[in-house]
Amino acid sequence: MEKFLMNVEYYYELFQINSLFLKILYTLVFILSCLCAYNILFLIKKHFKRRKTQRRVAYLRREYFERIKEILLTEQVFGSSDFHNYLGVSSYDNGFKRELTNLILEIIDTYPQVNKKNYELLMEELKLKKFWEEELLNGSKKRKERALRKIKGLNLVIAESVIIPMTTIKNSILRRKARSLYIYISKNNPFKFFDNDFDDQFSEWDNIEIHEILSKKPQETIPNFIHWVQNHSAGEALKSFLVYEMGCYGQKEASPYLLKMIESSGMKLRQQIIRTLGVLQYKEAATFLMGIYPVQPSFIQEEILKTLGEFAQEDSLPFVENAVVTTHNVETKMQGLYTLLCFGESGKAIFEQLKAQAKPQELLAFEHVENPLNQRTL
Repeated sequence: MEKFLMNVEYYYELFQINSLFLKILYTLVFILSCLCAYNILFLIKKHFKRRKTQRRVAYLRREYFERIKEILLTEQVFGSSDFHNYLGVSSYDNGFKRELTNLILEIIDTYPQVNKKNYELLMEELKLKKFWEEELLNGSKKRKERALRKIKGLNLVIAESVIIPMTTIKNSILRRKARSLYIYISKNNPFKFFDNDFDDQFSEWDNIEIHEILSKKPQETIPNFIHWVQNHSAGEALKSFLVYEMGCYGQKEASPYLLKMIESSGMKLRQQIIRTLGVLQYKEAATFLMGIYPVQPSFIQEEILKTLGEFAQEDSLPFVENAVVTTHNVETKMQGLYTLLCFGESGKAIFEQLKAQAKPQELLAFEHVENPLNQRTL
């Protein structure tokens, strides 16, 4: 010990008598050495943690995957005692619940039709619902985001009081995910956030999440979205999404209102309205669409041609032919040619006639449309 103290004293005195440059250099070397040591220890710890998780996952998969799969897919309804005897789980911690959740999600993603009563028993007996609710209430931001994903994936119906506080927090990612999940779990007013434009940062990812959540709700609980589409305070992104959903749910009664909105709408919403009118087969829109066609940008013109192809009305055929002949935009011309083929034999005859009259440099568009590998779905 005395020798060690003497060495420390020696190096301290050496440090004191060195120049300022060397003092700074020694200090930097010491700091960098500490940082390197910390990073090495951190990586070692992370490595062993990952190995531990991998061993846990391998153990759970080996011991429980097939048993859980059997419980979920069998027609036999398990009781509580039968469940515990068959599964053979004696004790489990939070790590077990996280990894077990992943196994269950893997199974229900592969086999969507499971025994509902056994599934509810599994959630209850393994306390997965309670666990993810607590993660949502008390976890860090990262854990809360993960909990929202797992609750949605497991189709858990949690208490509204658990989710409501998260629908107004500052973190936009958590807030939007919570509002999407609220649509699924709420029994009172699930669509209330549509009244306030859902969120000022409504994104394409929100489109995907809400569409998936709507698909899980009984169809009779889906409202007519025209109320929010006509709401002047709603943003165009939300309106476009809702118009798309109107097509998915066949809300044909809203078609006249959509038609009236076309000229006053922004380009993104206008395009979606025209597309949805085709999906809803609102053929009364054809005359109006042909009337506004000349003053629209090319991508809107192409959408109009697609919709006229959906309608496939004989009296629209001369208009489509004229659109193909007069346009100088290659994409618009090709869309017009695709539309002609939607009119059956009469459209095919006009297509062949135009092809025979086409200049050599125009033939490529016809050949492209005729190629089976390039067939489009309107």
